[in-house]
Amino acid sequence: MNKLQKDLKYKYGKVVVIMGGNSNEREISIMSGKAVYESLIKSGVDAYIFDPLNDSIQNFINANYSNAIILLHGKSGEDGTIQGLLEFLRIPYTGSSVESSVICFNKYYTKLIWRENNIPQPDFQLIKKNNFDYKNFKLKLDYPLIVKPTMEGSTIGITKVFNQETLNNAINFAFKYSNEALIEQLIIGEEISVTICNESVFPYVKISAPNDNYDFENKYFVHETKYTCPYYIEKLDTLIKSLSKSAYMAVNASGIARLDIMIDKSNNLYFLEINTIPGMTAYSLVPMCYKASGIDFDALCLQLLTETKLYT
Repeated sequence: MNKLQKDLKYKYGKVVVIMGGNSNEREISIMSGKAVYESLIKSGVDAYIFDPLNDSIQNFINANYSNAIILLHGKSGEDGTIQGLLEFLRIPYTGSSVESSVICFNKYYTKLIWRENNIPQPDFQLIKKNNFDYKNFKLKLDYPLIVKPTMEGSTIGITKVFNQETLNNAINFAFKYSNEALIEQLIIGEEISVTICNESVFPYVKISAPNDNYDFENKYFVHETKYTCPYYIEKLDTLIKSLSKSAYMAVNASGIARLDIMIDKSNNLYFLEINTIPGMTAYSLVPMCYKASGIDFDALCLQLLTETKLYT
């Protein structure tokens, strides 16, 4: 063991990268987790992998980890569940607190808080699976729309809707993934992603997907999606930074988070959602933003360790 490895082990102890799980984003979580784990090992960190689908919580407890990097996407990872376990075990972890994670993973909760804090966002309507009446439902929004589950990530369960004929199918699709869904005004324009870590706002990414459809497939598995980073909008830069910080703070986010924003033809901003455990794959936007700031992937992974904390 060289001096750097000794220093890192002394500073951070046994580091666990939590990934996988049984959510619909398992595949992406594993890609993110392995990338970070391999980087930490290369840097000399005493790192380990834990996949709750393949190993027991008792083994996790017995391992006596010192710090945890959460890359468990989707349910049980982003919704406060794993954060609650780590708080109970007194293992400092990356990302937001239990309370903030609960809020941010639920798109409806996030929207309510953003509305109270004057964060611009598309108009929306909440629907619930257990009492939804297809025949008597009254739509309060105009087409085009987008229908999405309230608690999913990576654009899973999302459908764009341009007429009444396809609305019911979109609602059924969203209800496959969540007991509640949002019908939201579809904003036509540029899509950007803003990465924030505490007080720092990183260079933006402009996303140009095939047919303007940044779905699960176009996010992770095709090469046609184009990313422009850094993407600079001089006349909107100050406003984007200010509102992004306000949106982040309104939900008490902490550590690295990513905000998805639309800009319409009149240069109006619309905040769509916040992701408190963003991906770390080869296609992921956060590493792209850090790289544009002069911070490579290995340095980013080490920075994650400086962000671990307990909240209670």
